[in-house]
Amino acid sequence: MPPPSSGGVHIAQMLNVFKQFDLTSLGHNSASTIHLMSEAMRQAYADRSKHLGDPDFNQMPDKWLTSEEYANQTAAKIKMDKARSSKDVNSGTPALPESPDTTHSSVMDKFGNVVSNTYSLNYSYGSGIVAKGTGILLNNVMDDFSAKPGSPNGYGLVGGEANAIAPKKRALSSMTQGDT
Repeated sequence: MPPPSSGGVHIAQMLNVFKQFDLTSLGHNSASTIHLMSEAMRQAYADRSKHLGDPDFNQMPDKWLTSEEYANQTAAKIKMDKARSSKDVNSGTPALPESPDTTHSSVMDKFGNVVSNTYSLNYSYGSGIVAKGTGILLNNVMDDFSAKPGSPNGYGLVGGEANAIAPKKRALSSMTQGDT
């Protein structure tokens, strides 16, 4: 079955942009209203050319394209006193999905005390081992080493000889810690 028309996505996308403006005060069919409609359409068609296609072959970010957040970003780019050139209008880029491997939580009490925890499990269920009596899954950080320096790891990152696997060596980590 072919994909649905991209028109539905773009009508919702454009209407969300229009909600950011006072169309009544701009006036029906006024130069300002037509300018606003043209700018919203220009963005929608730039997004169409990059993001939409047959869903059997493409992951389409339709929820993001029709989100209020993206409408706010689009509206912020529209200048009511000057039209953008179509060649200068780029498609938007949706945020990358959150990693399923790392979870972070922070808690603050009424006195301003803060505790935070970042918990990472590479791949599915880390090492697959649970620390006895805790229910805590242990991570498998071996991929944080350069198993073969100069070659990409499971995440596509290329490491060097300095991070090669060796006895008693600790793997690199991108984690940071801050104290106040």
